[in-house]
Amino acid sequence: MANLTKITRKKLGEMLVRADILSQDQLEDALSEQKRTGELLGDILIRRGLVSELNIAQTIAAQYNLPYLSPKQYAMSPDIVQALPREFQDKCLVFPIDKFGNTLVVAAACPLSNEVVEEIQQVSGSSVQIYVGTPTDVREAIEKGAELVRRTVFTKATELSGDAKDVDQEELAALEAAIEKELGLKDSDGEPAKEDDAEDEEDIEDADELLEDGIGKKNVPTDKPSYKGKRKISRFGKGQ
Repeated sequence: MANLTKITRKKLGEMLVRADILSQDQLEDALSEQKRTGELLGDILIRRGLVSELNIAQTIAAQYNLPYLSPKQYAMSPDIVQALPREFQDKCLVFPIDKFGNTLVVAAACPLSNEVVEEIQQVSGSSVQIYVGTPTDVREAIEKGAELVRRTVFTKATELSGDAKDVDQEELAALEAAIEKELGLKDSDGEPAKEDDAEDEEDIEDADELLEDGIGKKNVPTDKPSYKGKRKISRFGKGQ
């Protein structure tokens, strides 16, 4: 895989002008605002209605010599989705979409730094092939992927419960508790759940906790880094 920090690239604004997506006057005006606010150029242009997310994503792809791809073009697989923790996906706006041999294919809303690529390799145990997608498409894929994993965990737990004689009773008890929590029947302390515990966002977090407990999870290196530290990601991540 190419070392992204060493790729020679043209500036985003110049490429948009050359593609006749943006005029020189519009670019200069947006750059003036960027100097005042520190906001990313792509965010300014989108907010002004001068370009679309697709325009930016495709230009970024060309800028870094990476292919453009919408995650919507791929059918999701629970095993592939679980190749990267949900929190990591949210933090870096990256979504695993496929795997060929030992290469994990990911869609990213912005070019990934070498540090992030190394984290992906460590967590997934695979090399990485990067495609660029729009932030909206990547975020939607992350949400749908989390829902797919939740359904998969529930289905597996239900199947094991139906064949209790052939499963370790401690594992079965853990799965049953997980189902109750997933359905909002009980909270983490075993008490009846409050109504607001059934919100979608918290349900998704519950599913992530089940995965980290080893339920329906792929084998990944046990020394994977922690992603508790949140960092602010703009619409198109870091860059111009």
